[in-house]
Amino acid sequence: MIKKALADRHGIVGVPEPSLVVSDTGQAWLLWCASKTGSAHSLALAQWDGENWNDVPPPRVEGGKGDTVWAAAIILRAGAPLVAWSQADATDNHHFYAAERTESGQWTILLADLHLAEGVSNVSDIRLAAGDANSFFAAWDEPGQDGRRTRLVRAYRCAPGEAPVAPPKSVVERDTWPTTRDEAARRLVEGLDEESKARVRAMKKEALIQFHLSWGMGIRNGFGLRRGNWKLLESCGTKDPDRCSTIIIEAVWQLLQDAPPTAPKR
Repeated sequence: MIKKALADRHGIVGVPEPSLVVSDTGQAWLLWCASKTGSAHSLALAQWDGENWNDVPPPRVEGGKGDTVWAAAIILRAGAPLVAWSQADATDNHHFYAAERTESGQWTILLADLHLAEGVSNVSDIRLAAGDANSFFAAWDEPGQDGRRTRLVRAYRCAPGEAPVAPPKSVVERDTWPTTRDEAARRLVEGLDEESKARVRAMKKEALIQFHLSWGMGIRNGFGLRRGNWKLLESCGTKDPDRCSTIIIEAVWQLLQDAPPTAPKR
């Protein structure tokens, strides 16, 4: 019902899940990611006055791609809204931001450009919990090179003499994409364990189609085949991302056929 009301009211295409919080006194706040295009989302916030939802200016951080928000959450701390969201920066990575509303209706930025994964880092699925008067807890999903996904932090104001820890270095994701079929295949082979290599090597080439919706989707997403990696598409001799991922999987299979199996460890 809430999603339909928001869509009807704002003319929004595809409303992501809204977050609703209610204080002990019955004051209600509603946060959602609004979009009139179906792609570029921005924060939207409303307060219930007992009869209607009234729009409230949401927090905003300048820099990067400030209108591209991918996830958001809201809680109340001492009756005041605390909002967290994932926002795209200048490198196209999505980092964590948090702000709290003051009694005067202004927003105080508590955290900005936070991420815990080095390199390509995309924050999503944000969750919040109130701590004491000076802290709060935040959890989110952020895959990284360390093999972890779930991140959890306790955020608090720095005491005298303390300074915030700088986040790890970010890189532009498109700079990490392979640009040729052979490079893409080599990377994939390097990431396979011996059991997976043996499984693919033992398959018939025509059976590789079974990977189209699993492995193939990972290739299409991870190598930017639907996001402008024209060089890789050209190397595969097609403009179709689905066909390109199939050609790359076949190239992986051929590399494994040409390479001798690794002898088992004694």
